[in-house]
This record gives sequence, C-alpha cells and structure tokens, in this order.
Amino acid sequence: NTNRAENAYNSDNFVTTYTTTTWDTTASSWVQKNSDQQSRYYYEAYTGLLVNNTNNINCDLSLYPSPASSYINIDLKWDNTQPCLLAIYDMNGKLYKQWQTTAGNSYHASVPVNQLPAGNYILEVQNDKGQTAKQFSIVR
Repeated sequence: NTNRAENAYNSDNFVTTYTTTTWDTTASSWVQKNSDQQSRYYYEAYTGLLVNNTNNINCDLSLYPSPASSYINIDLKWDNTQPCLLAIYDMNGKLYKQWQTTAGNSYHASVPVNQLPAGNYILEVQNDKGQTAKQFSIVR
C-alpha cells in the first residue's frame, strides 16, 4: 500500500488531526503533503458532579431506600429559604430527570424510578449557594 492515514491524539485520547501520507520510493520514507492534513476537533461536555460532597450549600440530603426498585425518597433540609434544582444522572453523566423545588427550608419527594434501568445513579442538588450530590442504586 502506498498511502497511509495517521491520527494525532490529545491527552483525552481524542483525534485532533488526520493526515494522509504517501510512500516516496526515492526517499524511502512516508511523505505528507500539507494539503492532505485535516484538523478534526472533538468536544465532549462533562457535568461537574460532586458525589457525597458539598460546596457551601449547607444542605442535609437523605436518599432512601438504596438500592431502590420503584421509588426513591428524597429529603432535603437547608438553612435559608430558596428553590433548588434537582437532577438524576447515570454514572456516564446522562441526565434522566430534572426538576425545580419551590422556595422553602425543606423538601420531600417520592420519585418513581421504575422506568430507569438498573444501575448506579447520582442525585444532584443545586441552589444559588452551590451544589451537593449523593449516589444511589436501582435494582430489578
């Protein structure tokens, strides 16, 4: 074969450039033509989840039962009155459910999880003070 394709990778192991080279029989080496080089940049977004950690949110978060099979109960208590944004992610960062609470000092919900596949999940709670998250499991 007289043509070869080469890829250059970044630190996240994503292809950043794609280059085609041709074998030069005179020089006995692979030669790249500048016009053949194509830059390919990939972007992947990651969510900033803080599992079992708080970031100035001053929130007591309880999840039960874990593992869950049909419902997960969520209890929240915090110092000041404000709404919170809650989200359920799988371990790959895929968002499955997101909702907002009304302003208050506490919140309780029984969230159905019977439509989610078995596995590990993260409940993330955000407000204007920061975020906190806790892991839970779903079994079938």
